[in-house]
Amino acid sequence: MVALSRFASKLRVSANVQSYVGVPNEPTTELRNQWVSVLTGNGSVSKCQAMTTRPPSRLPERRPAGRPPTLPDDERRARIHAAAETLFVEKGYAATSMDDVARACGMSKKTIYRLFDHKQSLFAAIVDEAIDGLPAHDLGEDASRLDGAALLGRVLLDLATMLLHPRRMAIARLVVAEGPQAPELAESLEARGIVRADAVLADALAALHRRGLIAGPVDDELRDILLGAVVGDLAFMVMAGLAAPPAADVLEARVARVLALVGPALFGRSRTRAGGAVRWRVRASRGRAPAPPGSPAPRGS
Repeated sequence: MVALSRFASKLRVSANVQSYVGVPNEPTTELRNQWVSVLTGNGSVSKCQAMTTRPPSRLPERRPAGRPPTLPDDERRARIHAAAETLFVEKGYAATSMDDVARACGMSKKTIYRLFDHKQSLFAAIVDEAIDGLPAHDLGEDASRLDGAALLGRVLLDLATMLLHPRRMAIARLVVAEGPQAPELAESLEARGIVRADAVLADALAALHRRGLIAGPVDDELRDILLGAVVGDLAFMVMAGLAAPPAADVLEARVARVLALVGPALFGRSRTRAGGAVRWRVRASRGRAPAPPGSPAPRGS
């Protein structure tokens, strides 16, 4: 019986080794016959036959060799921007550390510093992204068919829509609140946001002046007057939390009102008089803008 037990143990070990290396767990005919002949007469034949015909065990699947796929840097920057902007707005710029940003976006601080030198450069990149997509208007080649007032109205409306967007207003509110303690915020917003917006309007005014569609000098003061008249008080009300960002029809009415006031001076050749009152026709980018109460009525109304 001792020899029989040893022989059976060897057979089990052999079967287990075959299963581990992926060989079907079925002994050869010669080995099976030896096993059956040894165990004949002790009532264990059927049990041994059942052991030799069990299905092979399956090894756990292994992970493919090599590093897992990594994110491209553009996607990493986008995730870092989103996490940092949320923290800056909700928690504050000074109260947010780069460790907080790393935890929020699920990346290491080493990765963040590889893409951004310091927290100011991260905030500047957020401003760049928020201001990205400033309107560009092509005046075309034929100045005779160009409606200067309509073009200027489209530029002012596009700029107002972009600047008064809730996201830009949140960034501006952050700069106003923490600017005295972190002057780099105002520097970034001025250089990367306000200057770029001013340049869009300045380019449009200069192009209209070169083509003889605007009378009088075109300078920074005219640009500031126009942009301030359209967005100035509205931006203050939104940043102070006294009003929600204005709807599109409100902005269209504001642009129409501003051009109704300054249009006769800018586009002198296009104005007409009827009964001693100056009537000014302004078309916004979405069609004719609704005139606010007290503004001159368009011709033909």
